[in-house]
Amino acid sequence: MTQIPSRSRVGLVESMSRRLSTVLSMVGLALLSLSSSCSNSADKSVQASGPGLTVGVTKVVKKSLGRDITLSSELVPFQEIDVYAKESGYVKKLLVDYGTHVKAGQVMAVLEIPELEAQLEQDQAEIKNAVTRSPVHNTNLPGIRHSTKLCICSTRG
Repeated sequence: MTQIPSRSRVGLVESMSRRLSTVLSMVGLALLSLSSSCSNSADKSVQASGPGLTVGVTKVVKKSLGRDITLSSELVPFQEIDVYAKESGYVKKLLVDYGTHVKAGQVMAVLEIPELEAQLEQDQAEIKNAVTRSPVHNTNLPGIRHSTKLCICSTRG
């Protein structure tokens, strides 16, 4: 016969007492629930004393629980930047609307700049006059470029 050390005996006794208390509490709860569910018919014959209470009733109807709500609010952008044109002028055509997402390099507006248009017309007219006044009349254009380079080089030296 083997002997169990005294410390092991104490742990064994504590474990058994915990199990016993758990089982007893479960049995007590079961008896309590059985006794409350079984009642005498004499207890059911209780009558209300005093005037009756009036309660409003209605039929049960299946409905949607959604509601429409109209609220006023202000939308705030995540990022806001100022855009400036390189040249001042009038907006001829606007290609984006307020709040539109744009990408880098995307044309947002076409400007009308009367001063630049007048300068462009004047430059084109000067080019046309220079071409008509030249003795070669644009037939020997590579030769003109070559002689122009020679003239520029000779004046520097």
